[in-house]
Amino acid sequence: MYWSLYNIREERNAPINDNLEAMAKQLYDYWFVQFDFPNEEGKPYKSSGGAMVWNDKLKREIPQGWSNGVLSDVANITMGQSPDGSSYNEDGEGIIFYQGSTDFGLRFPNIRQYTTSPSRYANKGDILMSVRAPVGALNIANNDCCIGRGLSALSSKIGSMTHLYYLMNDFRLKFEGMNSAGTTFGSITKDELFSLPVIIPTKSVISEFEQVCEPIFDKQMIIGEEINALTKQRDELLPLLMNGQASVNYHLSAKVYPLAIAYKKAMPIVANQTISNTFIQKFDNHTPSPCLQTSQIHCS
Repeated sequence: MYWSLYNIREERNAPINDNLEAMAKQLYDYWFVQFDFPNEEGKPYKSSGGAMVWNDKLKREIPQGWSNGVLSDVANITMGQSPDGSSYNEDGEGIIFYQGSTDFGLRFPNIRQYTTSPSRYANKGDILMSVRAPVGALNIANNDCCIGRGLSALSSKIGSMTHLYYLMNDFRLKFEGMNSAGTTFGSITKDELFSLPVIIPTKSVISEFEQVCEPIFDKQMIIGEEINALTKQRDELLPLLMNGQASVNYHLSAKVYPLAIAYKKAMPIVANQTISNTFIQKFDNHTPSPCLQTSQIHCS
């Protein structure tokens, strides 16, 4: 029974999260890399002849009305600082503590230790970025927590966490590309991180993008929390079964099976609502090229 719960997590959640991730990522690329965000007529801006202007600092053309800046212009950034080592514990005393990317999971960090003397904080929903090798690795904080010197925490100054997440993902890919080319980054300093060059879109474009993508981001957070709940319950119950302290009886299964059933039911609903309400409805009628067609999306 317990391994079947684990399989539910892997087999049902992974493709749904992958589809949600693909939708948001493709939207980001079309809007902020290819500059084919919807214009006033709902058509792709650059492909429909939208005005582009040369930016000397960025050494490229950007949409008219957009500007250049640095990361600290679009993000609140907190650099981590490790508390006194004597405050660390695994007993749940104090606040969750993430030291660095070794605590990272696929999307959310794994809780390994706590601290009773927190120094630097990240809020639930903040982007966590590794500032030590591998520089640029990303997770999202799904709890308020303390961050150590191997991490930074970022939140959006311009009203879109989804935009910021994929902006940071672009930086991650650039760091990885430089590493593969032989330029290894052992760490990134505060000044270097704050001064990373960025393109700053207009407020109206950011607002419209967040309106479309925020539900996708939120659903991924919900799925992650459900996975954590399942995993925690499995990890707590499995050792009891293994050493004979518990057996699969009515009382035990009554607690576990409803959770599994609810999880099974929730997953298709999450994906279907997200797809229909935020993506296809918004773009299928406007942009024949920069959108995911329904035939491309497989949620179960």
